[in-house]
Amino acid sequence: MAVTVILFFVLIVSFIWLLINLFNVLHVRTKILSKHEMRKEVQKQAKRLRLKDPIISCDYCGCRIDTKKEEKCPGCGASYNLDEEWLKRHEVSEEDVDKNSDKVNKSLETKNSTETKEAKRKLLISGCVTAVIFALFCISGKIAYRYPETRKSEELNNGKSYHQYAEADYSVKDDGIVYEDDDVTIKITGIYHADHTYDDELYGHVGDVKVGFLISNRTDEDLQIVCTCNSISGITREWSYIFFNNIFKKNSDTVIYEEVYSAPEQRISELVFSEIIIRYDDPSKDVDTNDPVVVSTTAENKEILDKEDFILLYSNEKVDIYKHYSEKKAEETCDLIIYNKTDASMSMECDGVTADNKEVKNPYIFYGKYVPPHYAFVANYYHAFNKEYGDTKGKDVQSSFTFKFREDPQMSFSTGYFDM
Repeated sequence: MAVTVILFFVLIVSFIWLLINLFNVLHVRTKILSKHEMRKEVQKQAKRLRLKDPIISCDYCGCRIDTKKEEKCPGCGASYNLDEEWLKRHEVSEEDVDKNSDKVNKSLETKNSTETKEAKRKLLISGCVTAVIFALFCISGKIAYRYPETRKSEELNNGKSYHQYAEADYSVKDDGIVYEDDDVTIKITGIYHADHTYDDELYGHVGDVKVGFLISNRTDEDLQIVCTCNSISGITREWSYIFFNNIFKKNSDTVIYEEVYSAPEQRISELVFSEIIIRYDDPSKDVDTNDPVVVSTTAENKEILDKEDFILLYSNEKVDIYKHYSEKKAEETCDLIIYNKTDASMSMECDGVTADNKEVKNPYIFYGKYVPPHYAFVANYYHAFNKEYGDTKGKDVQSSFTFKFREDPQMSFSTGYFDM
């Protein structure tokens, strides 16, 4: 991971270097051989002429003056700054420019060609360096994803948490199996509550919870296992309650603990795992399942959200869409709550947001979020419609959402634009 981050910053620097060299090539190639540039070149030639033949005659006494060595006439002491011969040598007339244009042009073209070759050489070097670094970055990123950190057995209270955890007064029903085949078992072994809870404006009461897992790898190779749980106790969040992506050693049983922050009512009546991925050395054996797995507990399953302060935005026989305002850290926040009223799981996305019928930036960036039957999807937005998302103050803000039902596609629908 650290190598990937370092390569990312090196890649940015090399890309900037590449752009600078590209600009230099374009600048050299498009340089115009103007009369101004010719004049400068003729002046250079005149200066070389003066240095080659520095002797002039004094206008006053006729004495020879070596302008390279002497600032005044050695005979009479007169200054030669206004000497006709001196001024003529400094003068660059249009006749001189025209007369020397071919010669100067040829000289500048030669110089331009040399500069172009050098600029191209630097561009080629910077391009090759950038390409190599980009390739290394891609390889490093792929390795970091394919081979993440190896997970080892953990202790429930290992000193890294702010709170101490103790076993909950309820347990997992049945065997707690999340996934099992001939090679791998993912099993919930227990649920543990932190020794501290706190109030929440939306959920009323929350607390941190740890979920214990037993990961059994019965193969002769190390396996990468990815596990995602976005839905707990009737609530689906836009970010995962539980997510781990780790390597588990061959022929091993590993006990790990995943922390669930701010669990409503500090209890878990059920967990819905939306994705299980298992990577083998042989990709043909990989497991990638999106079939939801529900693990229930003996905790009471009751309604968590109080709709009393909710504002209804949209409703039909399949979904209810609410918003809820609260004060958090002296800043107004808005919760978007979408209820799945059906017996089927659904996914959703926002089609767009408008202000007075003009499209603005969409703050609802969730895409394809899985929501189990009769679950409520909750997303929190801090100043969702501030200047970052366009000019919305005092305007009619509308949004449109599309809901898809994988089990019965005919149930899928779009709300069309409705008032937010």
